[in-house]
Parts: sequence; C-alpha cells; structure tokens
Amino acid sequence: EYLSVGREDPLTAMWLRDALRRDDIPTTEQLTKDPRYFPYRFGEAFWAYVGGTYGDDAVIGLYRRALRVGVEPAIRQVLGTTEDSLSVAWHEEIREAYAPLLEGRTPPEQVGTLILAPSTGAGRQNVAPAVSPDGRYVAFLSEKDLFSVDLFLADAQTGEIIRKLSSAAADPHSDA
Repeated sequence: EYLSVGREDPLTAMWLRDALRRDDIPTTEQLTKDPRYFPYRFGEAFWAYVGGTYGDDAVIGLYRRALRVGVEPAIRQVLGTTEDSLSVAWHEEIREAYAPLLEGRTPPEQVGTLILAPSTGAGRQNVAPAVSPDGRYVAFLSEKDLFSVDLFLADAQTGEIIRKLSSAAADPHSDA
C-alpha cells in the first residue's frame, strides 16, 4: 500500500487516529503475526514511518533483508535499531502527530449507538453501509457467516439483522 499510495493517506491517518484513541497501535511484531491488525493500513503507516525516518532506500533494504533473515535481524542490520525500539519510536511519532487532533473531541460512544458489531450480532468487519431512504434499514457487507462476504439488511435503530440479501458464495453474480 505504501508503494502505491505514498506517505500521506487520509484513510490510513483515520485508522491511526482511531488506533491511538483506543490505545491499540500494533507493534512491528504484531504487524507480522496478529491477524487483528489490517496489514494494508498499518503496514502502510509503518513503511511510511521507515521511509520518512530512514529514507526510501531503507524501505527497500528492510523489505528485501527481512525476506532473507527475518524481521528482527533485518531491522537491526538495515536500520541499526531493535524491533522494540523501532516500535516505540513509531508509536511516539503517531502520538505526536495525532494526539493534538483528538484533544477536546467527543468519543464516538458518547455520540451514537453501536449498531453493527459482533456484540449486536453482526460480524467483525461490517462495511459499505447504505441507509434506506426512510432511515429504517441499513444494508451492509459483512463476513458474519464465515465463508464469504455477504450483503445483509438490518434495523437501523437496533442493528438487529433482518435477513441476508445476497451471498457471494451462493450467487455467482455477487462479487464481494
């Protein structure tokens, strides 16, 4: 993602602000092993930090070296620091850049009601919501049913899933 989008990306900035707000910024080790952290967004942010701090040549060198010797030895050999120190420095830069933007803001949970989440019966990833013209329903894509990303209809007030509208697994015309 970093190689195609570059160092500044509003979508990745939003992800970083949210991770900072939740105090859940991944370490470099978590980026390589923990599936909870989306590699495109957090990976892009990590590579942008490496490129901005050590130069773009370091991005290429670290990537290539990590393929040969592993992440931690590559960080030591190419950047001259430890994996832990790199994570700490990256996190500090994220805090310096985004913490001032979060000051004085009302947390989302104090403004609205969570309606599409695992706790409400939806999946972990619920994307592309579309509200009906009368505001009573919301259609959204979710991996709730495990084997595919499907289109669901839910009550916009409660988040209760009314039914599955379409399934990429069962309908060849669906491309999630």
